[in-house]
Amino acid sequence: MTAFIQYLVAGVATGCTFALIATGFVAINKVTRVVNFAQGTFAVVSGLTAYSLLQIGLPHPLAELAPSAVSACGGRPGGAAAHGGGGDARAQARRPRGEGR
Repeated sequence: MTAFIQYLVAGVATGCTFALIATGFVAINKVTRVVNFAQGTFAVVSGLTAYSLLQIGLPHPLAELAPSAVSACGGRPGGAAAHGGGGDARAQARRPRGEGR
């Protein structure tokens, strides 16, 4: 019975992870009308970072929070490069589609 509980918890956790990533894909696609496959890369980087931190003995809560910071720090320069160095994102968002894009 304990194996069943472990499999059940692991399956629910995996399903929640996939659902969270899929929700991100939908949100980005609805806003930008572009399918952003780089999001999967950030999920992999976060997962591998968490695994590596757990292997070196970092406490579990820190090993789960640190990958978010690593992905954010990695994604910020990429986002700035993709959007022309940053600029005023709010002004770009207010601009009607098809003008200057």
